[in-house]
Amino acid sequence: MVKFYLNRPKAARSPIIAAVAAFGYRIRYSTGITINTALWDAKNQRMKPLTDLCAKINISLAAIRDKADNIITAHKIDRDPLAPEDLITMLQSDHQKAVSKTFKDQFTEFIADKARTSKPSSMKRYNSCLQLVEEYRPGLKKLTGDILEDFTKWMLQNKYSANYVKKMVSLLESFSNFTGNPVKGRVKVRFVSSNKVYLSPEDLNKLESVKINTLPVARVRDIFVFACWTGMRHSDLVAFNPSMVVNLQGTKCLSFVSQKTGNRSVVPLAAVCLEILTRYSGTLPRVPTDQRFNIMIKEACKLAGITEQVQISKLQGETRVPLSVPKYKAVSSHTARRTFVSNMTNLGLNNKQIGKMIGNTKIIDTYDLAEPELNAIAVAKLFS
Repeated sequence: MVKFYLNRPKAARSPIIAAVAAFGYRIRYSTGITINTALWDAKNQRMKPLTDLCAKINISLAAIRDKADNIITAHKIDRDPLAPEDLITMLQSDHQKAVSKTFKDQFTEFIADKARTSKPSSMKRYNSCLQLVEEYRPGLKKLTGDILEDFTKWMLQNKYSANYVKKMVSLLESFSNFTGNPVKGRVKVRFVSSNKVYLSPEDLNKLESVKINTLPVARVRDIFVFACWTGMRHSDLVAFNPSMVVNLQGTKCLSFVSQKTGNRSVVPLAAVCLEILTRYSGTLPRVPTDQRFNIMIKEACKLAGITEQVQISKLQGETRVPLSVPKYKAVSSHTARRTFVSNMTNLGLNNKQIGKMIGNTKIIDTYDLAEPELNAIAVAKLFS
């Protein structure tokens, strides 16, 4: 008789334990399989058949059960009862092979497990992490705390930005939890806020009016301008659909739920936004990936003559290096959201009004405002 149960059923992940009753005693041992507990069917002692990985685990569990039944039956027929330690040794003989999986094998299973619920951008990051670890140490057998520490230092020495290193370390910590052998990064890596560049009203006017002959770039310019007047994130632009445009007491507004936070935003649509929607038959053009978007909006801003020098900083390893660059080189998809906040402040809107429109009432620490004086007044209001 073989039964399976979770060692930590209330945790997010747990090893599967096999309980075998035979020859008048009961033994328990780890199957070497660690799973997402939400996918476990306790009644039927198997994984819920939701993914290919779940199906493979169920096949492995069936093989464990069959092996135990065959061993026990054979020794009962021969009237040769096994001692508990001998039975465990026989049952775990194939299990040792499963335990000896390489880092790449386990990380591939981790990616497969994440595929069911993760966005394409997240899947790309998982694959990039695997490739990076393979570059650092080909054929790695197991991720340990010492290896994660050394890998972190290796990334910093190879000039990967601190923000990128922090993301890779966090991802590997998540992977280690998946395997049931959690490790923590020991090297402190600081997240550094991006350079807080925004477009002034004059910049925005230049961008809106410049003639762009390359159609994909022109479309990205229009999407970016729309975001500058609505405060939408890239993920919200991707999710845009015409039903988000509503009429509130005669005013056309944009009403949507943020993909990132789940907060609801309601923004009155400026004339330029209505013109853009009309240009594309009531919707927005297809939004490219964030990386492609950033390349094209830089090109659009360069064509618009947004070339004044701005001071930014860039992390090289653990060192922040100051740089002076043409403004268009510092523009990204998120610049639109900063532009919205900063320019709305210039128009005299207060922090609460802006926060309600973008679904964020704590914007002071997140965004630079147009003038330090306005920023100070807004912060003072938060303290009152």
